[in-house]
Amino acid sequence: MMSEPNSFMNRMTIFSSFLASALMVTVAGTASATGADPIPATVPTSLPSFLESMLTVRENKVYLTERYYAARSYEANDERGGVFLDTALFAPVGRLIIERVGMAGFSNCSGVMVGRRHFLTAAHCLCTVLGVDERTTADCTPTLLSLRLTVYLPQFGLLPVSAAPVIHPAYASPAKIVPAPVGNPDIMAGPVADLALVPVAEPAPMYFAVVPTGRARPVLASFGTLSITIPEYAARLGFEPGRPIAAGIGQVSRPIGVASSRDVCGRYHASDTICSRFSEPTVEAEFLQSAAVCQGDSGAPLLQRGADGSWGVVGIASYYSPPPPDPLAGSCLVDSPRVSHFVDLQRYTDWINSEIGGPLSLSSSPYICVSALFARGALDIFGYTGSITVTAFEKSSSGEVRAPVIAVSGDYRCQTAPSFGLAACDISNPSYAMIQINSDFGQVTMCGR
Repeated sequence: MMSEPNSFMNRMTIFSSFLASALMVTVAGTASATGADPIPATVPTSLPSFLESMLTVRENKVYLTERYYAARSYEANDERGGVFLDTALFAPVGRLIIERVGMAGFSNCSGVMVGRRHFLTAAHCLCTVLGVDERTTADCTPTLLSLRLTVYLPQFGLLPVSAAPVIHPAYASPAKIVPAPVGNPDIMAGPVADLALVPVAEPAPMYFAVVPTGRARPVLASFGTLSITIPEYAARLGFEPGRPIAAGIGQVSRPIGVASSRDVCGRYHASDTICSRFSEPTVEAEFLQSAAVCQGDSGAPLLQRGADGSWGVVGIASYYSPPPPDPLAGSCLVDSPRVSHFVDLQRYTDWINSEIGGPLSLSSSPYICVSALFARGALDIFGYTGSITVTAFEKSSSGEVRAPVIAVSGDYRCQTAPSFGLAACDISNPSYAMIQINSDFGQVTMCGR
């Protein structure tokens, strides 16, 4: 129910009177939300119990149902392309929010839990935040004390950081050591070892293990800058197609292919990286279309299915090429000849395991989730048990984000980070909840029990 804000108790009264006429919607074998393709046979044809029993207005119920099936369709079908806006598929993937002590503002990177207490991201996210590009681990380590870090997992909530991050000992800033010299085809730059492990104070219930690169088409899960190019989807949120949106929206995309040779990756290839070429980032539609790594995508995991079919992480987004001011650099928001480069984690499995106390087996998510974007207003839900997280955004990247509000009638535990536009609640028994989005739009993630 999208409306102007009301008091929580008034909305409970209004919503209770609505329940008698609420329409329950169960969809089996429906088409995906984008209408791009039918749902494959491997996608569930029944809703999870929390979504089936949850009461809300028909429009929102249908929309959430479509998003649930569309996400499973995207995951199951290797031929699906496009940038799919979703936080429901890969529980261990999250954002690293970076603040500078004594200074206003914050920056974002992506990353992934590789153990219950360790978040893996790109080292350069932490080593360039003060405006100085520290070349090595020795240069970077002293600056870490000037940072305040928070890990945000949309399927879990906010995780405080318990200690200083650990930068890989061999880290070398990609901006300083690539490309290899022109005219020397036998010389390859690297390694960059662009990796950092961030310890969290509270154990996360899910993580990904490092797996060997396989044959299945990989997926990049990230929170970088993008623009929504499909008119219908942009219209739902009330803004023009193609408008750049600040980093922070959860998204998944499929690289066209992954390679490890300099012949394919070009002279910017480093010896410990794998690469992928990308095409224009058409969002929410089209086959075989994916996006280049963009601002906020650094640290994002490149995921692939392991031998048993479970997802694992094979690479970490590090840099793109060619960089500006190269005339071929283009933009990560339009079609360009960019190549995205990922640290090959097979080369660093021993280091990761030694830091996290591994090796660890693959971990499946304990949750079944759905996520969707909603425009400014209130979303009413009744009879819900589970977690709800909301990230708020403004249409303009320069706009001030107003914090979302989650109001709950029953037993709950909530976290808020107003300056980041984040709110998260865990609801322990069936309750009424009102999600109030006070900015232009918000990404809502619901993981029911």
